Amino acid sequence: MTRFCSLAVIIAMFGRHQPPTLLRAAEAPRASSLLIPSMPELSVELSATLDRCLSEWGLMKLSGKVACCFNPRLRRSLGRCRSAAMSIELNPCLLLEANRSLLMETLCHEAAHVAAPLLYGRRIRAHGPEWRHLLARVGYRPRATIPASEVSGILPRARRRGAVFEYRCLECGRVHLARRRSTRYRCRSCVMAGGEGLLRITRVTEPAPGGASQP
Repeated sequence: MTRFCSLAVIIAMFGRHQPPTLLRAAEAPRASSLLIPSMPELSVELSATLDRCLSEWGLMKLSGKVACCFNPRLRRSLGRCRSAAMSIELNPCLLLEANRSLLMETLCHEAAHVAAPLLYGRRIRAHGPEWRHLLARVGYRPRATIPASEVSGILPRARRRGAVFEYRCLECGRVHLARRRSTRYRCRSCVMAGGEGLLRITRVTEPAPGGASQP
């Protein structure tokens, strides 16, 4: 593992039946001419971006302690954070030149997940106001998801089919669809208004694309 400035940047290549192999950034193979050609320079840029975030958040004590790797197992997620281990995993598609700005945004997005529990405690929502505040402070619009149309080299999430459940409020009549059945759900509007918010649950079938469902 080679450290560039304060960020340990690792290219993690996972074989199907082989243990993970850690390659130095400078040794990582180029999968396409669209990849950013100078990996060491990219590593320095990632390190500087992370340190800028930590400095803005008053957490420079974490400089050099947050590990970051590109994980080929990430298919549709651009990044993943393990805040307790202070590690960040990024989708290799972010190495494409077309995704250069998204690479830095995703790094800051995941870094904010590392910082938020340390600054505000662990009993906060993942993309709650604390996380949004941190991301806005480093110049990014807080957004939990990015449309697949804005990302090169990533497949859009397939639309799932199958049974869904209809939750109909017995008081106000509002309907909500969900794929999970739970008797603990309540109508939020009615509960906030002082009611019980009881729901009637009905199993329904989602129509197949291009046609109606068969009875």
